Amino acid sequence: MTSRVPVSIALLVLGVITSQRPAGAEVITAAGGVQVFKNEWCFCIMPSIRPDHPASLSNVAYGVAALPDGRLAVAGCEPRDRPNLGSGWVVRVQDTAGAVAWSRTFIWVNAFYQVAKGVAVDPKGRVVAAGFSEFARGSPVPAHWLVACYGPDGTRLWHDALASTAPIRAEAVATDADGSVVVAGWESQPSAVDTRWLVRRYAAGGKLEWTRTFAPGPGQNMARAVAIGRDGAAYVAGGVSEGAGRGSWAVRVWERDGNLRWARTYASAGGWMDEAYAVALDGAGRIAVAGKVFGGADRRVDWGVRVLDSGGDVRWEKFHNGPLAFDDKAYAAGFDRCGRVVVAGYEDGDTAQKSPWDAGRWMIRTYDAAGTVLRELHDQALGTRPGGPYGLAFLKDGRVAVAGFEQTPEVGKTAWSVRLLDAPPCPGKPKAP
Repeated sequence: MTSRVPVSIALLVLGVITSQRPAGAEVITAAGGVQVFKNEWCFCIMPSIRPDHPASLSNVAYGVAALPDGRLAVAGCEPRDRPNLGSGWVVRVQDTAGAVAWSRTFIWVNAFYQVAKGVAVDPKGRVVAAGFSEFARGSPVPAHWLVACYGPDGTRLWHDALASTAPIRAEAVATDADGSVVVAGWESQPSAVDTRWLVRRYAAGGKLEWTRTFAPGPGQNMARAVAIGRDGAAYVAGGVSEGAGRGSWAVRVWERDGNLRWARTYASAGGWMDEAYAVALDGAGRIAVAGKVFGGADRRVDWGVRVLDSGGDVRWEKFHNGPLAFDDKAYAAGFDRCGRVVVAGYEDGDTAQKSPWDAGRWMIRTYDAAGTVLRELHDQALGTRPGGPYGLAFLKDGRVAVAGFEQTPEVGKTAWSVRLLDAPPCPGKPKAP
């Protein structure tokens, strides 16, 4: 087999896979000595590994977004380059061949753990990342809610570092057409056991415009995802506690000025700590929400997708249980240019292990307007090792970037991974040359 990957293997979930990935990938060295495992449709960054502390497990890409010029912004964390310094916030802008244009850490807070959990790009190419810091190994406090905005060239424009004496995390970020930013996450309540949603909106220059919190009662209440509509409204999804370990998906929509438009919860039959991890809008009134639901003691957690109308009513919902009946989660969702719903996550993970080991085999599914699964791409087709994707983004040409992590051949080590997948044509339309 030649080193060039046939086009057929690069097609997204509607394409027909006719060839297998070549065994092994070309290894190149980029600027700064960073190793890049590269082929025609994947690049996997392998930062330095520090085996002497737990952060060695923290090579994870959590989010990806497309810049107007076709480059990708990827956010996550990696071990710092000296022993016992924990894991560091990383935001990189790369071209679609994997070459790094710039890379930034969070310089305004000094903490053992710093993680960028989400990234978004505005129409001017400004990159906004959101995440958190925790002070020291074994001691999460003082903690910080972190947001940072960078120019297209990596210039640091503004930041927010909201300190707390209990755990607090920004989980997701979205940008509006005017450059304003909405960040969603959660904060601990006074009990330090219960949590509540925390949503903050910033003007284009970083000024805080409003803050909203929400918790229907005690327990784990966490906002996990956010998207912004054409009218500037913020659609926030996550989980809410129903008590006694039960949980439901929740979606709340705040107007541009911070007034609540509507709020809905969605319970499954199992209802044990159900939680939504992703939300996306198609511009025509549909809302895609993805996450996990409890499938029962014999099947653990199932992958879940719901598509809602503009008022929050369910149009369709689909749940999937992997062949091993282990842990299945959907972490990222979006609408492609044909109106199909693309969802990324993993199957058959291990619920007894913690991130980044709470993972299984990569899975990407595409659904049509009625919720029918059109195609699945799993680890064998993608050429991925065990791990999972956490974010996806659509390029202008229709290609899809999926970001996450993979285990490496060495036990206890991971690599953050970005997969760039070609897009199939829309039904009835020929593929562009």
